[in-house]
Amino acid sequence: METTDFDNFYAEKIEPVIPRLKKSQSNSRAWKAALIASICVAALYFLSVFSNPASSDGWIILLLVVIVVICFYQSVRSNDVYTDEYKSLLINEVIRHVAPGVVFKPDKTVSSKAFVESRLYQFDYSDYEGSDYMEGEIQGVRFQCSELHVSCGDPRGTRLLTVFKGLFVVAALGTHIGGGTFIWPRKEHADAEKLNEYYELLPIKGTQKIISGDAAFDQYFSLRSSAPAEAAFLLTAERRNSMLKICQAMQLPLSFSFVAGRCYVGVPLKDDLLEASREEAGDKGDVQKHYITISLLTGLIRQLQLSELV
Repeated sequence: METTDFDNFYAEKIEPVIPRLKKSQSNSRAWKAALIASICVAALYFLSVFSNPASSDGWIILLLVVIVVICFYQSVRSNDVYTDEYKSLLINEVIRHVAPGVVFKPDKTVSSKAFVESRLYQFDYSDYEGSDYMEGEIQGVRFQCSELHVSCGDPRGTRLLTVFKGLFVVAALGTHIGGGTFIWPRKEHADAEKLNEYYELLPIKGTQKIISGDAAFDQYFSLRSSAPAEAAFLLTAERRNSMLKICQAMQLPLSFSFVAGRCYVGVPLKDDLLEASREEAGDKGDVQKHYITISLLTGLIRQLQLSELV
């Protein structure tokens, strides 16, 4: 069987750190088990006290509470340690290999200002959080991205509705791009049908609907722009074809915008991408998923041919 680049990378860079990751994961699992056991013991004791109040003993109750609190603290702490080591030793190594020079900051996120400026998701949000921030340069294009989970309250105020969950990419282009061009998947292709209806009913002020003349593109995407001539310049036949192929290959309804010298891409996802494995640390299948994810990110910028717009 042919040895791939991933196989070589896994053997040379990942296998040496697996023992350390497994030790950290084992410690995390041990404290989690201790927490569950301490809660069970405390629950059984409180049940016995409830059925026979005379058997209650203050110092035993205090001891059980202290044990549960200690186990809870250590469980959270050991899980954080495992997650930090997984990302610093494993995810960081994948990024160094697939995208040399790209900086990874697990606890940082793309700014809410950039998210708003993209105008891809115009709902007022009440909760904005993210992680796994990356920034760097690919083919001369400076970019930043992170996972985001943006939510807003429903009209009744009883729960949070997801405005956007997934990977959000911001790429710096030339200042000669000054208008706003917005490309959304049509509602029949998107999960967030209500959002797409919102865009159709309340379009961005100052923009107009545009038909590109590319039947396949127009069937999949809805296009609006404040500068039709600029939109025609941006959406060449090659770039339209790339956008369509990316969506089809990933089987995801991506959204794109070009606003004031930047390109924004929203990749909707249901699952988190670069999370620490809850199975066996260093599992080859899990590492390969991370490898593919980072490759897709760098490939996205290349396939959109953004270097031509810098």
